[in-house]
Amino acid sequence: MTAPAPSTPQDAGQDDGPNLTPNGGTMTGEYLDGDRVGHWCHFAGDGRLRSEGEYDRGELHGVWTWYRASGVLLQRGAFAHGAKDGAWERWDAQGNYLDSIWWKQGRKHKPKG
Repeated sequence: MTAPAPSTPQDAGQDDGPNLTPNGGTMTGEYLDGDRVGHWCHFAGDGRLRSEGEYDRGELHGVWTWYRASGVLLQRGAFAHGAKDGAWERWDAQGNYLDSIWWKQGRKHKPKG
C-alpha cells in the first residue's frame, strides 16, 4: 500500500493559518520565508484529524501519522527531506497492527539483521 501524501493546499498563502485542500479539508501550520515549517495538521471537511506531521523548509521531514475516518490509526512513518525513510507501520480498521515496511531515501529497503 502506498502511503497517502498529505494534501497540498490549493492556495498556499504566505500567512499562517488554515489552507483549503482539494478534498474540502484544511491544513494548519506555519510558514517561514514562504515554506511550511514545523508541525502541520490536516483536517477533513467534517473537522476530524486526517494526518499530522512535520515540515522542514517546505519538505516533509520527520514523523507523519494518518488516521481513518473512524479516528483509528491507519499508518505512521517518517520522511527525510521529502523521501520516505525508516519503518512505516500500518494498522487495520479495528486498530490491530498489520506490518512494517522499511524505506531508505524513498525506496523500499530490507534492513540487515
